[in-house]
Amino acid sequence: MKASVPGFMEARMRELVFLAGAILAPFLSFAVQPEQVDVFESGKDGYAFFRIPAVVAGNGAVLAFCEGRRHDRRDSDDIDLVLRRSTDGGKTWGPLRIVWDDGANTCGNPVPVVDRSTVRVWLFTTWN
Repeated sequence: MKASVPGFMEARMRELVFLAGAILAPFLSFAVQPEQVDVFESGKDGYAFFRIPAVVAGNGAVLAFCEGRRHDRRDSDDIDLVLRRSTDGGKTWGPLRIVWDDGANTCGNPVPVVDRSTVRVWLFTTWN
């Protein structure tokens, strides 16, 4: 059975779109490669290590929370909850801020949740 002209044209258009996508894909994927930015760096800002990062975005800002481990990688030690904020989508970051420091106790496992109706950030954590 011979294909109708509209059906034939539709098939040709699909082929052209597929071909254009195959040709342009390497260039498009190169153009959208993410840029790596170190938000928390071990050995800086008074902390030996950073672990358990958590990120939320909303209202034009990106908030990155993390455990700041003062002395070593142990899970039970002087561990603070820290934060860095970006206002340009994560390209640059403001200074490290301490959200919770309870001396030699552990303040950790940050779980930020954005309430979209109020744009409030709720931060759930553990402590011991």
